[in-house]
Amino acid sequence: MIVGGNDDTIPISDDGARQILSQLFRLGYFHCREEDEINNYQDDNSDDDLDSFRKWKSSHEGGNSTPYSWDGYCQVIPTTQQNVYFTQKGLAKELTQQLDGNIHQGRATLPSLCRDLNVDCETVFLSTFQQQQPSTSVSSQIWNILPTSVTVLTRGGDLELVSESYWERTAKEVASRVHEQGNCKVVELSSDWKIPLDVFVDRVVMTNLPSNISYLENTKTLVSAGFLQQTQQQVFDYFRNLKEPIHIVAACQNNGWELEQVLEWMRNADVDEIDGEVHIDKNSRQTAMYVPQSYRQQQEQSVVDFLTANGFVTLDRAPNRNILTALVQDRFPDAFVIGDYDVIILDTVLEEGRAGVSEYLTSSSTEFLDLQEYLPTELLQSHTIQIILSKIGFDESQAVAIATNDQAIIMRNTLIQEIEEKHLTQLVEDFAKSKAEELFRSKNAHVDEEIGDHTTKNKRGGKNKSNRGRGDKQKTTDDNNCMVLLSDVAKAVLDAYPKLQTGGPLPSSIGWEEELDDGGESSNSLVIEFCRKAFYTPTFQKKCKQAVNAELKRLQSEKISKATLSRKDAAAKFRSVEAAFEEAFVTLCYLVQAQSKFLTFASSSEAFDKECMEVLKSEFLKGPCADLTSRITQQCIFKNEQDDLFTFDHPEDLKIKKAQTENGLPDYCSSVDTAARRYPRTFLSCPPPRDPLPVLRENFSGTTGVALSRLWILCGGECYQGGIIQVADEDETEEMLHVRPGNVDGFLSHVEQNSLSLCGLPFKKLDKKSEKNLLFSRKQQVASLLSLSSEPTTILEYTIMILFQQVRQLVVSGSLLRGPILTALSEERKIPEAVATALQILNQAIESGGDAVSDEALLALIKDCGTCKDIAKHDIGPLEAHLSSL
Repeated sequence: MIVGGNDDTIPISDDGARQILSQLFRLGYFHCREEDEINNYQDDNSDDDLDSFRKWKSSHEGGNSTPYSWDGYCQVIPTTQQNVYFTQKGLAKELTQQLDGNIHQGRATLPSLCRDLNVDCETVFLSTFQQQQPSTSVSSQIWNILPTSVTVLTRGGDLELVSESYWERTAKEVASRVHEQGNCKVVELSSDWKIPLDVFVDRVVMTNLPSNISYLENTKTLVSAGFLQQTQQQVFDYFRNLKEPIHIVAACQNNGWELEQVLEWMRNADVDEIDGEVHIDKNSRQTAMYVPQSYRQQQEQSVVDFLTANGFVTLDRAPNRNILTALVQDRFPDAFVIGDYDVIILDTVLEEGRAGVSEYLTSSSTEFLDLQEYLPTELLQSHTIQIILSKIGFDESQAVAIATNDQAIIMRNTLIQEIEEKHLTQLVEDFAKSKAEELFRSKNAHVDEEIGDHTTKNKRGGKNKSNRGRGDKQKTTDDNNCMVLLSDVAKAVLDAYPKLQTGGPLPSSIGWEEELDDGGESSNSLVIEFCRKAFYTPTFQKKCKQAVNAELKRLQSEKISKATLSRKDAAAKFRSVEAAFEEAFVTLCYLVQAQSKFLTFASSSEAFDKECMEVLKSEFLKGPCADLTSRITQQCIFKNEQDDLFTFDHPEDLKIKKAQTENGLPDYCSSVDTAARRYPRTFLSCPPPRDPLPVLRENFSGTTGVALSRLWILCGGECYQGGIIQVADEDETEEMLHVRPGNVDGFLSHVEQNSLSLCGLPFKKLDKKSEKNLLFSRKQQVASLLSLSSEPTTILEYTIMILFQQVRQLVVSGSLLRGPILTALSEERKIPEAVATALQILNQAIESGGDAVSDEALLALIKDCGTCKDIAKHDIGPLEAHLSSL
């Protein structure tokens, strides 16, 4: 038996081996399930001799001597014949020696090495070590026992061991191939040697290759020194033959070169070697440029030729500032440098400009000085034109200079003052009258307050002192609103000085502070910029503002005089308005509550789905609820003697609406049409730029404005200006309309709580008596309208309204009359089947254009059903007979 020790294998006899095993058992080097039994057969004072071991073994195995069987729990590893035992270190040493032998030559699979040593590979490396270290992989377990010079590879499901000698030999073979071919792809080499790419790079490329082999990391290529030298020469020859600049990265891509290697060669090369310059950006090597020497010389000569011929040159004509700097220092030391070498200009050019400016400022013969006569157009287009003007003697205290893209003029301050006095004074007066009338008509507020923020404030004596004084403290925040339009000023200037006309018509809408767009620059940008420079001053702004203020005060004074004369008539009118409003208010309170009952019914009926309920609620809020809110708002305006800043009709209905009723009362005092099939649209708006809800809150003291604003919000965004806005969708790719939603329950609660404080009338609750009167009056009105109707749709809808009120005591109207409302009516047991059928036939004919639309007999029979006193007792025999004949 042979036992693998820590250093060398030592042959011993069988008895010696058993004695060693007994000692190892006792010291705990083996796991023994019968440890207690072993101890029972050994005394503490006895020696661990062969007799003791045999005594224990005889007792444990019945006296039969059997070979030692390794069960995977001990640290000693047996061969398959169990005649040799290895420690882990001993096995590692044997594996390493076997690996470097002549058979394997430094690379072999782990199973083949174990077979050579008669060791069970699966039991040793997949069983033993997993039991001892179940959380570690097989490869890491092998690393723990193998020397660091051995590499473990995983290939095709097997583990391979590779010695250091193999890597050295492989590196020599790879180097030989690279020298032979000049360059080799690393991925191909790793494939040929069947080694993972990362391991090949680490153990061969980065560790063992000789220094005359270079690794190009970007292209993953190995190249020889000779190949590099040859490639470098090709690179230099390529760039020397170029006549135009080129991006180095493009040259590398076209020729298959390594960018970093080429940049290193080009950066370290002399100018003569590459016959040009290399410009590399520190932040990005991708932008590196090669500029041939011949191209650079050609550029410099063109700049010199232009400067000599024209007396100036701009940075736009030079490839970079360095060329301009060198030219000034070497060849034109007396030239003027404008900015950071943005412009180089010779004194001969400046001298001509000085003479022109001096002559213009000292004489009064010309209206303005056209600088195109003295300075090249390219200089007028330069952003350094103001610096150039200072070089030629321009003084801002004497004149104004205006420069556009291709034009520049100078005009004396005395001439500008003359223009303002002679040609703009009347323009300011006319503007003040129209602007003041617009402000007074739309808002009628305090002068400063109107000019400042266009917000109306109540200045009457009923308000407290703080509110009365608030408007006096308002300051102008947008003086442009009180300035003559720029286009009007420019037109007046052109009428007086047509020589300033430089293009097409004046822009129709352009602000004092706006930048000209392309269209403006191509037409009359010169006169526009002149007006901005000459007249957009605090003095002219103040003059316009004062003129508007004076006109507003005059209009306010006229209004006060007219109000004094009409107070007696107003008192009588006030009493009539109060009575008419109260009647309409009470009717609307009842109607709103009656229709809310129908919403409750519809919410529990299968005929109305979720979408239909949303339509019913929307029409309810936009109909009677918005009508009630509109009347309350107008009554508040009337009672508080507010100016009529708001409109309450939908923009599409303004042309057919009347401002007053037939008796001369305001429209909001007109009687309520309880028999309407569709309620008229109500829409709150006010003059721009304000939205009406903020104006409501500001116009009324206390909580009145807030309560009114809340009522409109609860009606929904389709009822007031600013309730519909554009918002971005979830992906922020496009905008869509968002309508602020209303709230039925919130409206009913809010109007009931605030009616008394808003209009002086409590919200009228719908009791049985008032409901009976409302329904009776409504039925009479609808029946009268039905009897006069001849159009099929009108007949059908009025009939549905009457019959629904008969069988359910509910008020119905709106766009769903011929939809789910008709469906719900047809399902009522009080409605005879023939009546429901006739209504459905007529409805289908209306939608499809069927013959029933022109069936006069059917229309007459349906009208009879609608005008009858009780549909349940109505004689439907004629209707049934007519239906059977269809």
